[in-house]
Amino acid sequence: MSAAAVLGVVAGAVAVGNSGTAGPAGHPATGSTAEPKRTAASRHPVAAPPSASESPSAEETAIPEPEPVALFGGLRVTLPADSDLEFFRSGDEDTDAGSSWDTSETSGTTAATSVDFILHGDPETGVRVMYSPSLGLDQIKEGQTDSGSMWSVENEDSDTVTDESVISTKDGPLTEVGGKKAMSWTFGTDVLPDYDGSRKSSHRVWWLPYSKYLLYTYGKHDKAARVAVDELIEGIGFEATEMPRDCADAVVALDKAAASGEQTDDQGTLANCYGAAADGAEQLDPGTVHTKTEAACIALVQAYNGYGSYPAYDEAKAYKELRPWCDIPGAVSNPRLPDWAS
Repeated sequence: MSAAAVLGVVAGAVAVGNSGTAGPAGHPATGSTAEPKRTAASRHPVAAPPSASESPSAEETAIPEPEPVALFGGLRVTLPADSDLEFFRSGDEDTDAGSSWDTSETSGTTAATSVDFILHGDPETGVRVMYSPSLGLDQIKEGQTDSGSMWSVENEDSDTVTDESVISTKDGPLTEVGGKKAMSWTFGTDVLPDYDGSRKSSHRVWWLPYSKYLLYTYGKHDKAARVAVDELIEGIGFEATEMPRDCADAVVALDKAAASGEQTDDQGTLANCYGAAADGAEQLDPGTVHTKTEAACIALVQAYNGYGSYPAYDEAKAYKELRPWCDIPGAVSNPRLPDWAS
């Protein structure tokens, strides 16, 4: 069965679960996703308790509310104050810019498209959240992102890494992530060579098929770590964002083509949308548009700009699957899209 057919089947199931929701979703980081040798993010020192003679006020004893971590497309992650996970900031260690764990903002107004949350005391174990608008189901099932393997281990020379091979995939239930239905799996992996089977691992993966967010664990997760990851999933929500007008223009061009059955001049916005949204590139049409579904709208545009996996689909089918999740007005109910790849 083709990847298009697989997603088409799953899309129906997810569409039922997603009824009444609209979801936003950003760009996979460049470079290998191999996990580097990392040091845990610095923690704030805990103040010494007051002496018996001191009577702290309510303001002094109040525990501050955790600040949500913002990801591209309006996704927000709020960890419990006592979580075993902590946000891993780019710059907490020596790492090359552009690596998949680089969460620095690419411009003053552009949020990160990939963030990591690592386990206290074990920087090699954590969960990654990333926006991947060009990623397909077939890649996920192979344990791949657009930039390489999801899982790898550092070799003894500390200079090279070996990818973990996927040896089993177990389907999980549809899971609610930020009010949207996500597909889920448990992956079994192995690192070859493996003399006695001691290098096998198990990882959990979630995928939001319309807003294109990928979440996956890495490292060794015990029961406590699994609970912490479940709390992270529960702490995900979405907020409205300001999307570049280039992306809105690109959606409008697709709507015109869907209505006429003829290719419409998008004035370059199809190709420029992602760069303007995720990388802060200069826009052809300055300004922004208020939307609750930025990630889904950009996923739709990416399906037609020549770089994603969706151009292999029948264009009308891809439009029908992705367009309902973008809240820009003008959707065509019976699309007659031309072949944009010609």
